[in-house]
Amino acid sequence: MDETARGQNHGPGRFSFCRTLWPVSLRPTELDSLAVALTRALAGAVVQKVASSAPLRLELELRSPGRTTRLLVVAEPEVGRLS
Repeated sequence: MDETARGQNHGPGRFSFCRTLWPVSLRPTELDSLAVALTRALAGAVVQKVASSAPLRLELELRSPGRTTRLLVVAEPEVGRLS
């Protein structure tokens, strides 16, 4: 996949939603707000576990001092989400 399909690379720790391969259910401003919130909430967290229950689904377990966070990333067209 080329850089155009993946979106622009903003370096480690930054999320980019500039370009996608299919339509997304959130507007770019909403995705930007989500990226800011995730960056703040997960700053300094370390990925402790990675699993994939299905194609285009990724389950992350992140650890920061005193806290474990689980993040589900679903990249399926028209039902993509983070939870």
